[in-house]
Amino acid sequence: MEPALAQRIAAGEVVERPGSVLRELVENALDAGASSIRVTVVGGGLDLIEVSDDGQGIPFDELPLAFARHATSKILSEHDLEAIHTLGFRGEALAAIAAVATVEATSATSDGSAGARIVLREGKVTEQSRRARSPGATIAVRDLFAMQPVRRGFLPSRSAERAHLLALIRLYAIARPMVRFSLTLDGKEVFRSAGLGEPAALAAVHGAQAARLSPLGPRSIGDGQLHGYSGDPGFTRGDREGLLIILNGRWIRPKAWLAAIESAYQPILPHGRHPHAVLYVSIDPTLVDINLHPAKLEARVRGDDEMRRGLGALIRERLGNSVTPASLLANPLERPRQRLLPTPRRSLRETGGAYSQELDFSSMRVHGQIFRTAILVEAGNTLYLVDQHRADERALYELLTKQESHVASQELLEPLRLEARERDLESIEERLPELADLGFRVERFGRRTFLVRSQPIGLPGSAGAAVLESLAGGWDEGANWRERLLIDIACRAAVKRGTTLTDQEIDALMARWQGCAARAQCPHGSPIVAVVHAEDLARHFGWP
Repeated sequence: MEPALAQRIAAGEVVERPGSVLRELVENALDAGASSIRVTVVGGGLDLIEVSDDGQGIPFDELPLAFARHATSKILSEHDLEAIHTLGFRGEALAAIAAVATVEATSATSDGSAGARIVLREGKVTEQSRRARSPGATIAVRDLFAMQPVRRGFLPSRSAERAHLLALIRLYAIARPMVRFSLTLDGKEVFRSAGLGEPAALAAVHGAQAARLSPLGPRSIGDGQLHGYSGDPGFTRGDREGLLIILNGRWIRPKAWLAAIESAYQPILPHGRHPHAVLYVSIDPTLVDINLHPAKLEARVRGDDEMRRGLGALIRERLGNSVTPASLLANPLERPRQRLLPTPRRSLRETGGAYSQELDFSSMRVHGQIFRTAILVEAGNTLYLVDQHRADERALYELLTKQESHVASQELLEPLRLEARERDLESIEERLPELADLGFRVERFGRRTFLVRSQPIGLPGSAGAAVLESLAGGWDEGANWRERLLIDIACRAAVKRGTTLTDQEIDALMARWQGCAARAQCPHGSPIVAVVHAEDLARHFGWP
């Protein structure tokens, strides 16, 4: 096989569409230390993609080498693969692009030497000369896939490619907020970021909607540092493209991490809608393996499960103290009387999360229990309906999760007895040390019998029984066993709906719940609170 043909075949793995070219060129510019990157596109990228930067540039003698396969200055030894600090590292991109397009590159370094120009067609150098320019590089890619009409025929429309290229530049503006980006499509500038940091980059991408993104963190999770921005429940879109993970300056799409973020949002979003969130994660590169796929969208991180749980917990904490005001009292002229008071759960869903507010109980009056299901609370100009089961469930769950390991426990007056199924014996036995770390001392007692002898101080007596019920359910799958067990224990031990509570019990429940870090959602993600504002009542009754 001729080398040129082999190179063109290999290029198909790297250059799938115009966006692949743009991605490689922009990442090369970032790796070169660029503070400003200007992108010009014609014809959806098939006619022209030009990326110009003010980075360190390429010396005259090295410019042809930059377009040779597997030639890279970013990886000098096998050891470098264990701590990758650059976005690109394989040395394939420029060679692959040159194999399927006409490429012109001009470059100059900051040492005062003359600039360089090179032209390649079908991977072969056709021109090379001196060319004056300021430090940096400009690479123009023309007639992409001109020699591969079949590949061109399978590409989306040029308008779809333009939209894809714009989305990519916006991603890089968020991933590298201190870099200035501009994008010109068919002679019209359609995007510009000022390189003034994260808030400015988010404003450039989202416009006025950026005000709906609230800061998160910073926080240490395992071996990493995390901070970012999460959108309010009303800032949604129909796809998942609003969820961004930036790992060490690199945009990636780890499925488990993104699922954890979505899971935290799911209970408060309308069906079919997805949230906006941007998470910046910094981890020692020696703990990250990014060398998994040519697109570099995947990563293997040490402590992946811990980071995934931490991401979800941080989002839930942010959302946990925000509730969506439910217009429980609708205008009687606009709605039939029988629908005047929809259920709190439905009202929260119906609003679509359009607004949010922080729960504030600094001046609270508890009016008592209603329907043996909820607690009626007045605070300021707002009435709160607090689901007694979910509030207690949240309080118990947070009490359990705050216990790190080897927690203080109390002996039960009478041990609780569990007769386990034969198929569950092994999995229960394996979990006994974890239960002990949580303060639940469970012992084997006979062939199929287990005894709960103690439980963490502060939990109600029903918690021990909840452990038995959970174990009987066969919690034997996956890495989330501990979290799911704690949620299940909290749910089973919490006060039930339909239970009449005394004033003292109500006060104790409210005190436990007010001490929670996330008060608006139960551990399953369901809303705890519905709200009725004074202005809703005034509007309904016609009060002045």
